[in-house]
Amino acid sequence: MKVTHEENAMPETPNTELAATPEPERNMTPIEMVARAAADPNVDADKMGKLYDIADRHQRRDAEIQFNRCMMDVQAEVRTIVKNRPNTQTGSDYANIDAILRVLRPCYTKHGFSVSFSTVPPIMDSTIRARAILRHMQGHSEEHFYDCPIDIAGINGTKNKTPTHAAASSASYAQRILTVLMFNLSTGYDDDGNAAGGEPLSAAEEKANSWIQRASKIKAPDKYKAERQAMMEAYGAASGDKAKDDAAAKKIPGGVKRAFQEAFNDVMPKDTE
Repeated sequence: MKVTHEENAMPETPNTELAATPEPERNMTPIEMVARAAADPNVDADKMGKLYDIADRHQRRDAEIQFNRCMMDVQAEVRTIVKNRPNTQTGSDYANIDAILRVLRPCYTKHGFSVSFSTVPPIMDSTIRARAILRHMQGHSEEHFYDCPIDIAGINGTKNKTPTHAAASSASYAQRILTVLMFNLSTGYDDDGNAAGGEPLSAAEEKANSWIQRASKIKAPDKYKAERQAMMEAYGAASGDKAKDDAAAKKIPGGVKRAFQEAFNDVMPKDTE
């Protein structure tokens, strides 16, 4: 049978049941629910208030989730921060706030965080109460406090600061401690001569690391004596002038002192004076 052109032609009116593809249904977000309810004259003020509360809780929860995810990313990326300052009073080393922020700030800002510090009325006498607010760009924030005694005297109790200087010193100390605590930072000595984040070590830091590594390789008493003498000479503490040598010895980094003390404990006879 011969088929005419007209019989093969598409119908002028398409079959809407076949042509229409419905969009897949999805759950509305709380914000969309509020917007739809606001356009409905049958929704009263009480219902609108409840919907706003639901939407607000939803946004807060999502913001906290994003905060936690980004904090995980920061902690995964930040390496150990190199201790760059000696504490001559305690014989230990520490990473000052500049060294910490040099490594940490580019990382936390990249992931949407900002930090602000202030002081608030103290809860104990002779202390300073520092407050840190850690904010995230998605809206969640956390508040942290640190109570620090006002640092007006040295380790032996001798007054060594004016009240103004003491308050500033204590606030700086509290800022450093809060920063370490908020981001769960680790500080230590760099083994490959490079500070965390690719920043080069100073000559003093490289020198200290070198002696720490040399001390860790000491395996015999004679080696200990030779290496200790060489270290003391390197730091100008073996000139033979007792006053000068004592003054120079106080400036030897605490990490170097501890490394040689550990070597002494490991290799020297126990009855050695």
